Amino acid sequence: MLKIEFMCWIFFLLITDVVFGIDVKLEERIAISQDEAILMSVQCFAVTEDEILILPDAKEGDIKLYNNKGTLLKRWGRRGPGPEEFGSPWDCDYKEPYYLHLDPEKSMISIFKRTETLKFDRLHEIRCIGCMSDVKIFNDGVMIDGYAIDSNGKEYSLYFKDFEGKKTKYILPRYLKYGFESENISKIRLNDISPLGVFSYFSVYDHYIFYAWEGRLKILKIDLETNKVDSFGQETKYYARPKVTKGILEARMKRKGEIESKEKENMSWIRGVFANDDFIVLYYVNYNKQSSFWEAFLQFYDHSGNFFYEKRLPDAISYLRNGPPFYYHQAKNRIYFLSLKLNTIGFLDEYEVLKYKIDK
Repeated sequence: MLKIEFMCWIFFLLITDVVFGIDVKLEERIAISQDEAILMSVQCFAVTEDEILILPDAKEGDIKLYNNKGTLLKRWGRRGPGPEEFGSPWDCDYKEPYYLHLDPEKSMISIFKRTETLKFDRLHEIRCIGCMSDVKIFNDGVMIDGYAIDSNGKEYSLYFKDFEGKKTKYILPRYLKYGFESENISKIRLNDISPLGVFSYFSVYDHYIFYAWEGRLKILKIDLETNKVDSFGQETKYYARPKVTKGILEARMKRKGEIESKEKENMSWIRGVFANDDFIVLYYVNYNKQSSFWEAFLQFYDHSGNFFYEKRLPDAISYLRNGPPFYYHQAKNRIYFLSLKLNTIGFLDEYEVLKYKIDK
């Protein structure tokens, strides 16, 4: 039975590629050298137009710059309390010529302008007390996934600030993030789903934002011109819907993080969204019990929200539920994943950047 199901799935993938003309091909593996600096904790990274890899290290408190051969070019910054130092650079984004990162340890978004190949000048800093998991450069400002309250006491999960932090535009009411119909229902039922997490991910394309909470396979399509919010998403046989189980609740009450993590290995988790002219892509991860790694899956939708393709990327792996960090370069139509390197020997984790091309 399992063999028949597997062959049917392979047949489906082949037919899908032919019908829709989509394929995600692994183009290159870039081994990241750790001879001069060790990668400790990279949760997000970015790639410039000339393929400089920008890797903020949350544990080391610095940013490491590599070329497209994986050679370290520069270590930028250091951990410290000073104005020119970093705390724990976490999420990041790059859009020529701007780079920014979220530093939750300092409750700050730092914005830089690239002035030379390896030189970034600090422009502004935005205080960000309730930031969660994703920030994106948009026009002359930043889209922020976080917790914010307007002057009327209304709660939001997505908002915009200009680079100087003077202008704020509130975009997505908090209750819509979790799929509730009203603020009142959200306040009553939020405790029922909060153990699933608070992280969300989004992509800005044209005048639309595509937004997804980690605990639900549902993409919110936000029209910035009309404020209209639609949603779409297709659960497949490989997507396991997260749910608050008895085991998760008991583990949380007893503060048994390892037990809670083990329980969540049976579920799928949203880890990113990106878009271009032709499609919207949702990225989620599954735990592979045979390999003991989290693997990447990509779902493709058209701009009307119709699902038409799912692709498993078995090479893009992580031992953390956050999954392998990724960066989508829209102009090059390339997806980059920072993945653990398989078949390595020793106590030091080795990494490689996997560069995929989307053929259509």
